[in-house]
Amino acid sequence: RYFTFGQPDIEILEIFQELQDRYDLVVDLVYGAPSFAIMWRHLKEEEYSEQRRNQKLLSADLIFDPNQPLAGREIMYVHSGGLEGINSQLLRYRHEGLLEIDEVQLPGRNRN
Repeated sequence: RYFTFGQPDIEILEIFQELQDRYDLVVDLVYGAPSFAIMWRHLKEEEYSEQRRNQKLLSADLIFDPNQPLAGREIMYVHSGGLEGINSQLLRYRHEGLLEIDEVQLPGRNRN
C-alpha cells in the first residue's frame, strides 16, 4: 500500500509517534515518517538474524532477497528538514479525526 502525498494516514502518524517516543527522533509527516514506514515494511531484521543463527547464509552484502531488500543491511537516513511544518500537518491529522487537539503541540505548549 502506498501513501497519497501529504494526505493524513494513521500508519504515518503511528510511525511519527514511535520515532519520537521510542527513539527521540523527530521527523516531518510529509517525507520523513512515510520514508520510515516504507523502510520498516521491508526491514525484517529479527527474521534475518534468526535465519543466520540457524544456518550458514551468505553475507548480506552478497545476497539480495526481493521480499526483504533491507534485511541485514545498514541503513543511513539523511534527515533533510521539514520540521517547521509539523504543527500544521498535525492540525490536518486533527481535522481528519486521527488526533485529539491536546496531542498537537501548539506554540507555547509542550508535548507531554
